[in-house]
Amino acid sequence: MAIMRNLTAVIVSTMLICIVPSINASPYTLKLLQNLYGMFGEGHSVNRKGQVAGDSGGRGFLTGRDGNNVAVLGTLGGDQSYPYAVNDKGEVAGYSYTLQNAATHAFLFTHGNLKDIGTLGGTYSFGYGVNASGQVTGEAYTSGNHSFHAFLSRKNGGSLSDLGTLGGTNSYGQAVNSRGQVVGSAEIPGPYQEHHAFISEPKGGPLHDLGSGAIEAYGVNEAGQVVGQAIPSKSGPGTIGLHAYVTGHDGKNLVDLGTLGGTLSAAYGINRRGDVVGYSLIAGDLEHHAFLFTAENGMQDLNQLVKPQNGFVLSYAFAINAEGQITGVAVNDANQESRAFLLTPSDDDESEDIDNEEFRD
Repeated sequence: MAIMRNLTAVIVSTMLICIVPSINASPYTLKLLQNLYGMFGEGHSVNRKGQVAGDSGGRGFLTGRDGNNVAVLGTLGGDQSYPYAVNDKGEVAGYSYTLQNAATHAFLFTHGNLKDIGTLGGTYSFGYGVNASGQVTGEAYTSGNHSFHAFLSRKNGGSLSDLGTLGGTNSYGQAVNSRGQVVGSAEIPGPYQEHHAFISEPKGGPLHDLGSGAIEAYGVNEAGQVVGQAIPSKSGPGTIGLHAYVTGHDGKNLVDLGTLGGTLSAAYGINRRGDVVGYSLIAGDLEHHAFLFTAENGMQDLNQLVKPQNGFVLSYAFAINAEGQITGVAVNDANQESRAFLLTPSDDDESEDIDNEEFRD
């Protein structure tokens, strides 16, 4: 796919709910982005400027600085698009339905255009990660549509390279750093379609099994620290669930991050400092709560670091940038509405509430 579609980004003034710390200052301020379509919205990625990429009701969007103003990214001719990653230049990777919703193709949004970046010979492709050079990773079907493989594009969403598997049939890439190290999951040989997390060598080189029970790799930083989901390190008879993990440099020395009291957790994003975000079930497995893990404070429930707002619970945290801003999904249990959110570290202790204020550049 080398088709460039000029898609004028429709600038939509979005309604934001901003919660700023009161007398007992919270560590973060919270913005809930108003949904553009329907009752469902998600924030998937945030860059150093605080631009959030996500979707609302199947319509992909990119905000301006610090979550203000929303640009609807359009599609590749179909009804829906799903952005998953944004780099510091504001380039977005994701996937979109094509004309007549005949297929889904990975895209790179750059210079105001949605670029269809092709497949590996099959009908479908999906983009999940992008680095500073505009290299996109994801999964694409091969000729005949009998298998899908992780890929890495050339710079600026160029031609795709097939990264292969760990010996099985299928694989997919989830994230890529500036060295071209791709992380994701791939099937291993055997009859059970078992899959393991992997990290590639730089420049999309050979894949290496992370081992240590890691089954998913969702994020990677510039040092090659990987985050994802693994079989608990102290698993044994009666053990259930999967745990979030983080590795050392280049995917080595996996560390189990535990949970917020429940049986399941997963880590989705990591920044340059090694701060990790994700979600965990809380005690009793009653709810999904977003978490922040730092070397200083361990795993913290993000809902304990912000002021509650109108019944919304921070359920999933998908990304954290170099400035410590976090995006993900907040859910209102009363009506199951979900919204993309942006958390920003607080700078002062002043009390201020901004409700349904319209933000414009």
